[in-house]
Amino acid sequence: MAAILVTATISPRPGVPNLAVTDPAQRLEEYVAAFGAHLEVLCSGTSVLVFVENSGADLSLFSDMAREKGLQHRVEFIHTPPPDYPAEYGRGYAEFRLIDYALARSRFLTTLPDNALIWKVTGRYPLRNLVRLMATAPAHAEIYCNLRRFPMRFMDMYAFAATRCGFRALLGATLLLREDRYGIAPEIMLFGVLRALSLRPDVVVRFTLEPAIAGRRGKDGRRNDDWRQTAKRRVRAGARRLLPAVWI
Repeated sequence: MAAILVTATISPRPGVPNLAVTDPAQRLEEYVAAFGAHLEVLCSGTSVLVFVENSGADLSLFSDMAREKGLQHRVEFIHTPPPDYPAEYGRGYAEFRLIDYALARSRFLTTLPDNALIWKVTGRYPLRNLVRLMATAPAHAEIYCNLRRFPMRFMDMYAFAATRCGFRALLGATLLLREDRYGIAPEIMLFGVLRALSLRPDVVVRFTLEPAIAGRRGKDGRRNDDWRQTAKRRVRAGARRLLPAVWI
């Protein structure tokens, strides 16, 4: 059994560092497109989907989409209270606060079995092989994520999975993600956190499959599935099979 946790900020506040895609109308359009893909994953057998948003945006369009698919009883929408921290803390800090709130308040997530993986996905990014990623997750994993060493050491934040216990271990690093204090991208900071946690046998830090991500990157607006990124993904997929010790 697995669940999907979709994180969203439709109308970002001014001052968020390293965020180029800020227009609420454009972001809403991209969230809607990705949500359709997430609903298709739900149709494939995933138990529930939780959509958590932190800018107070109207979510009725998403609710209508779930109802049209006959999935309204398996989709939960959550609004967090307005952020009580400066925008300068950054997107990593904000996302972990979203996750923390959803884990505490979601009626779906709080009743999952202890060993159920919750797949956190960034709401604007369709993940075309999410069903296969879910199917190949190690049965013993409390945390399942994807680390890279090249071209830099970082963690893919757009998709990772953990049980409730696994998320508690990760959420202990929330304050480390403050970009105003440390000046380091959250993906880079999380590499160190996960490498330390990977000493545990139930923490798996490389996906079996190369994620097939689409949508526009928030930091610079570049397409995740343009020809450059597609070529890179094919190289990474080949290296994952042929050179598994080389994390690219």
